[in-house]
Amino acid sequence: RAFAKGDYQKAEAYYTEAIINDSSNPNYYTNRALVRTKLKSWEQVLEDCDVALRLDPQSLKGHHYKALALIALDRATEALPPSQQAYTIALSLKSRSAGTIGQVVLDARKKIWEAREKRRLKQEASLLLESIEGLRKLGECEKEEIRRNARDGSFGYELSEEELESELASVHQRVEQRVEDLKNVFAMSNERAQVREIPEYLMDSITFNIMIDPVVTKHGQSYDRFTILEHLRRQQTDPLTREPMTEEDLRPNLALKNACEEFLEKNGWAADW
Repeated sequence: RAFAKGDYQKAEAYYTEAIINDSSNPNYYTNRALVRTKLKSWEQVLEDCDVALRLDPQSLKGHHYKALALIALDRATEALPPSQQAYTIALSLKSRSAGTIGQVVLDARKKIWEAREKRRLKQEASLLLESIEGLRKLGECEKEEIRRNARDGSFGYELSEEELESELASVHQRVEQRVEDLKNVFAMSNERAQVREIPEYLMDSITFNIMIDPVVTKHGQSYDRFTILEHLRRQQTDPLTREPMTEEDLRPNLALKNACEEFLEKNGWAADW
């Protein structure tokens, strides 16, 4: 009742008292974990989930709330396994929350990609800076050699001050052009990395989102599992042909699942498509 009214502090105290009276009930820990997600007490959410999962390793809520907490704590790599486990359990229980839990799997993959992309951009910026510094140092070395040759008479003729300045300016111009060319190459690389397009064959034809657990019908059409199961709860027909269809008519599309996972690994933005 306190939870429904938004009094999360009171709800937390209620479940803490319940745990004191019976510390063997995993539901008390997951219920308190839910309250603590509202309070954004993420470390405490993890503690509750870990206890709940020790008591019941198949706790759907335990895995789900643990994944949410790890994502909130920027520990997405750790969040992926419990989010996937929660999704598997939700499917086995035919839970209507499978779609929501599946989105957490996508969120974890997106966060992993964002962290990797951040590292890539940082490394790329550092590499570009080092390359530019290297080009300019080479340019300065070339200029110094020209000055030395001019002083030593190594050109075989005497350079006027204007001719010397012209030679030095030519080197400078050539180096700066190479710097601009280098910047353009890096910029083009980033533009290609930022292309935002999901291949049609990876998209669910009902939601038009990228699939995380594709299954295929006897007619060869693939759908995300939780999407087609939700459709079958309402209407036991093939969405494409309108012929009678049940869950038993669906088969995992493992090749397509691998393709989706590979695409998401390289294009985490697709989770929010």
